[in-house]
Amino acid sequence: MHCFFISIFLINVAYVLCALSGFYVDDGVGQTVIERLMTNDDQQVIEHEILDLLGLSKRPRKRHSHSSMSKSAPQFLLNVYDKLSAEANNAHTRHVRSTEDKIIFTEADDRAIDQSDIIMTFLNENHHVSEVRHEKGRRLWFDLSKVDENMQIILAELRLYQLNQKNKYKKSNESMSLAVYSIMNIDGEKDLIKISETDISTNRDGWIEINVTSVVELWKMQKISNNGFYIGAYYKSRPEKEIKIDEIGLVKGDDKYQPFLVAYCTGTEEL
Repeated sequence: MHCFFISIFLINVAYVLCALSGFYVDDGVGQTVIERLMTNDDQQVIEHEILDLLGLSKRPRKRHSHSSMSKSAPQFLLNVYDKLSAEANNAHTRHVRSTEDKIIFTEADDRAIDQSDIIMTFLNENHHVSEVRHEKGRRLWFDLSKVDENMQIILAELRLYQLNQKNKYKKSNESMSLAVYSIMNIDGEKDLIKISETDISTNRDGWIEINVTSVVELWKMQKISNNGFYIGAYYKSRPEKEIKIDEIGLVKGDDKYQPFLVAYCTGTEEL
């Protein structure tokens, strides 16, 4: 399975640990000043809190190269670690949308990070579902077997990357939408249940974030019902007209832009 929250991530995060130096307070006139230097014990407490949030048991000794770390899901966790380490070091960094390696955080992500005990990411398992020849959309499946039934999912987001270079409609003025369906098995027949729909631009590079909390919560409790997602693109003026998903620049297999699922959870993960 391609679930990242401890093993591969664990041996690669050492380089993002900040040099935590002290406690800072507002001096009452709009400036932040150091109150006292941090002891080694203080630094270890903060580091352990960040590691616990990301589901890590300990700090790795040194950074190792690993090809899997180029993929989108573990990179997202590294970005989370960067963010938390910067905040712990009182570095008020502004996170903005980027077309580079950094994966942006929405306001919903920020709230979920604050509330989470553990953050898990999952890569699409291409071998688990095969696309039907005449389908214009795309099927995605994520192995959620590591999500314990006792864990509460605060937020689950599907992340898809749209690359303008591959978009055949980038000069079109026509509005389009992206719909996400859960693939359900009803009376032995596969059926599509719409989860969410969002407008998409025909001229952009960037991540598309889609809230799929309700269906991931269902799949957590009824794992056999997890038949994956179906992603479809449509003209807004002609919703019955489906567009080939590859033609709007939705990336499928590129490592750092690979579709992934992130789940923010409370509770203890059983390894």
